[in-house]
Amino acid sequence: MRWQDRVWAVGPPVAALAFCAAYPPEGGPRLMICPFRFLTGLVCPLCGMTRAMAALGHGQWEKALG
Repeated sequence: MRWQDRVWAVGPPVAALAFCAAYPPEGGPRLMICPFRFLTGLVCPLCGMTRAMAALGHGQWEKALG
C-alpha cells in the first residue's frame, strides 16, 4: 500500500474526530455550518447528528444518545 493511499484512508476519519472534539456541544458558541438551517432557520435532522457527534467527541455519552 502506498503512503498516499494510507493518508486517504486515515485522513478523513481523523479530520472528523478532530472536528467533533473541537465543535462545542450544547451551550457553546454556535457555528452555522448547516446551510439548511442558515437559510430557513429550521433545525434539520442532520443538525441533531452534528450535536450528537460533538457530544461523543467530548465524552458525553448520555447527551449523545439523548
